[in-house]
Amino acid sequence: RHTRYWRDWSSDVCSSDLAPASETDKAKKLSLQQYGETTSSTTEYDHLISLEVGGTNATSNLWPEPNATNATGVNNPKDPVENQLHTAICSGKISLVDAQKAIATNWTTALNAIH
Repeated sequence: RHTRYWRDWSSDVCSSDLAPASETDKAKKLSLQQYGETTSSTTEYDHLISLEVGGTNATSNLWPEPNATNATGVNNPKDPVENQLHTAICSGKISLVDAQKAIATNWTTALNAIH
């Protein structure tokens, strides 16, 4: 069975009503436990499609994301990409669906999809 890991509506993405960190942290902790994993100081357990781009806390949308090379603490190079895509969605430079496809396919090239 296919589990959806994104939402289809851009109006919510552009509001300030994203899931609170406490809710996201609970989902991440539960998902890690289900995989038999624990947190790591060199990896962030994060969303494939971020909440800023309409992602959800579904287990299928969470993955272990390595930090930047030689980073101390959590230093996630994907975060600025997520923020720029969010801004582009809300300003009409990219559709929500296209942004989600771009970041899920290859986040390192996702910004190339912005018109």
